Amino acid sequence: MPPFPYTIQVRDLRYVPYCADSASIFKSSNLRATSLGRPPPAWPRPRGDVSVPAKILVVDDQQFVRRTLCSMLSQQSHWKIYEAENGKVALEQIREIKPDVAVLDIVMPEMSGIEAACEIRQHTPQTKVILISSHYTPEEAAILARLFADGAFIQKSEADKDLVLAISRLLPKKGQAHGRKRFR
Repeated sequence: MPPFPYTIQVRDLRYVPYCADSASIFKSSNLRATSLGRPPPAWPRPRGDVSVPAKILVVDDQQFVRRTLCSMLSQQSHWKIYEAENGKVALEQIREIKPDVAVLDIVMPEMSGIEAACEIRQHTPQTKVILISSHYTPEEAAILARLFADGAFIQKSEADKDLVLAISRLLPKKGQAHGRKRFR
């Protein structure tokens, strides 16, 4: 049996915007499928912008925390999640992948989140920074966030409630989170 038993003949194909994810679909008033044993013809590609996933880099020296945050963020289907174990590795990845947002733990070996945030500001200012930590009071963290990040600090204990929203605020409208998914 051939891999594609049906050929779809498309007549009167027209472009229809699809608002849910800024993509587009095609609609036809006259579709007919016949069993000819040939693969279907190539579908026309949509015109206009096709949504590119937002790139998020999670940087934390604790593997459990990093994996937990990545798992939580990957629930946003339009985000591509990357991870790094310290600021030095993060800077290498930032040069390669050019993320939209970097989520940096403040306290890490080799290069802290503060040092990494300074480097990011100098070399890739288009990458937004969110600082996370469990070692600072909210007041101290707010000062650090204003100085070294894009005004965003999240306590690790509050990441399940606040991180998706904080990232969404820093992204252009098309990359923002859909709905209010919470990780538990």
